[in-house]
Amino acid sequence: MPCTSKTDDLGTTRNNYLLKYLGLDVKISFGQGGAAKIPWISFLRNGQTTSNGIYTVYLYFKSESILVLAYGISVKNTPLFNWGLKNPKTITEYFNEENLGAPFNYGNSNAKSQCIQSTLSLLEYMIVVKE
Repeated sequence: MPCTSKTDDLGTTRNNYLLKYLGLDVKISFGQGGAAKIPWISFLRNGQTTSNGIYTVYLYFKSESILVLAYGISVKNTPLFNWGLKNPKTITEYFNEENLGAPFNYGNSNAKSQCIQSTLSLLEYMIVVKE
């Protein structure tokens, strides 16, 4: 049975989620106005934003049921900093190796660790992160 995401049930409110974790700002997106194809949770240092910077991010590719912990790279603007990684594997490269097609977005971000085939919903992951 394929995994289904319950992000539609979560809405777009942040009221129930952490604003900071270990001194990092926490930003969450389940979509604006409609459910996101790739909901995410980012952890940002001072001066970094999801639209202009580098950051640690969990990306949940709903249609593939895959959760990725990634070295995030802003999509809207080229960040001033880079991760300085040697031989990084992008999410696009991971998708190609696994014959998943092209990722809908965030393909230039670097996968931090092996991607996890999800059997949990993002809501269940959020509960773990909050605890």
